[in-house]
Amino acid sequence: MKKVTFIPLLLVILCVATPRISVAALELDLDLQTLIAGIKHFDAAVTSGKGEFVYNHHLGTYEEKRTYAFAFDGTTFEEAQVRVDYHSNSLGSFVAEIYDGERLWEIYEQKEPFFGVDISPTDHERLNQAKPELPHAVKQQFKAHGINYSDDFCIETVEESSYLNMIDNVTGLSYYIYYTEEYFSVYTPRLEYGVRSQCVIHAHLDPRYWLTYGKATPNSYLMVPLWKVLESHESKILRTEILNGEEAYVVSVKYPRTESLKLWISREKGFRLIKLQKISISQEEPGGRSVFKKGRHYMTERILRYQEYLPGIWFPEKVEESIYLLLAGDPQKKGDRVGKTTLQATTCELNTDVSARFQLDVPEETPVYDYGLAKERPFLELKQTSQ
Repeated sequence: MKKVTFIPLLLVILCVATPRISVAALELDLDLQTLIAGIKHFDAAVTSGKGEFVYNHHLGTYEEKRTYAFAFDGTTFEEAQVRVDYHSNSLGSFVAEIYDGERLWEIYEQKEPFFGVDISPTDHERLNQAKPELPHAVKQQFKAHGINYSDDFCIETVEESSYLNMIDNVTGLSYYIYYTEEYFSVYTPRLEYGVRSQCVIHAHLDPRYWLTYGKATPNSYLMVPLWKVLESHESKILRTEILNGEEAYVVSVKYPRTESLKLWISREKGFRLIKLQKISISQEEPGGRSVFKKGRHYMTERILRYQEYLPGIWFPEKVEESIYLLLAGDPQKKGDRVGKTTLQATTCELNTDVSARFQLDVPEETPVYDYGLAKERPFLELKQTSQ
């Protein structure tokens, strides 16, 4: 795992003098190289993290929502261990994806029918009461399969799924069920595993993604860090500006296939991006279901809100990105909003030990589907070849 160890002399002096960089003491005419050094320094200051997040995405009529746990370990955007645990129990859904820096391990859950029985409309009504009551035929089937349960249980809906959870409030055991007015069925979960040679985790779920921009290499997990964007493309600090009560550097970047790209970098929040504005002309071909029209101007606007999770360490708490149609290509004339994406942190911890999150507790003989060879291989064999 590569670590960023170089810290510019200016930042070393500031860090020795005080536990946090006093951005208020920086001069107004801060040069671009010092700004780049500040972004790079604070990127490297976050070495690991974990938390609970909610992701919402709307584009045209398409909608997606994910509630999940996320963990990462590594100081660089390009190389890091990443784990996503999905809060979804639909049939055949992902439970977790784990990228260990070399391979992506997939864990997904299949639900197999355990038993099913006919029920009456009256039984259905009793199941939907505030305190649900199990039909007699269902009780008999549970007993026939050697399952002990209490009379104190609840039935919870499962997000983005037609299945339900029946949770025994005494034993804590959970069963997946599905029922109608005429039928009650119980499913048991079975875990299956897969492995890929590269990371294909949805990068938008990573809060660090929103601190990046541009096209990375095909095998990269995230996009390009902002400091690298500024180093690699013609960039200029235009001015300082007060945005939502805090002072920010406004930086313009000449980026390929982009009419305009501006970044607002906060002086007070560790050189973090607090706003991004991009204007581009759609290259989408006519037809299809795309919401973008070829030749029209669109503006992408990203707003980031931060929390100081550690002294002097700011990290995204909420991100909101919207895409607008521009009227006459004028950034001051927003038309309809065609897309919106939000990422909200419910909980978040930084620079904490997350090593246990990347350890797979799987029996050695467990079959794992190797996508590279298109066949199953024992877990132990795969682990040995990756070491």
